[in-house]
Amino acid sequence: MSHDSDRQPKTIRLDDRIHHQARVAAVTARKNMGEWMEEAIREKLRRDGHSFAEGDQLTSLKTQRSTE
Repeated sequence: MSHDSDRQPKTIRLDDRIHHQARVAAVTARKNMGEWMEEAIREKLRRDGHSFAEGDQLTSLKTQRSTE
């Protein structure tokens, strides 16, 4: 995960029900909302074929494969 110094506040709009479900999941996982959302986003990106290495920019595995 990123260091706290790498994180900047972000503003996003969420459906109230989605926000509530995410908040419950974060509390259940004993994480703050930012940590839980970052983990969820990383998991979604991996499932969709993107890779993300610490300190690197997000890259598409499909793009990487086509250039090899």
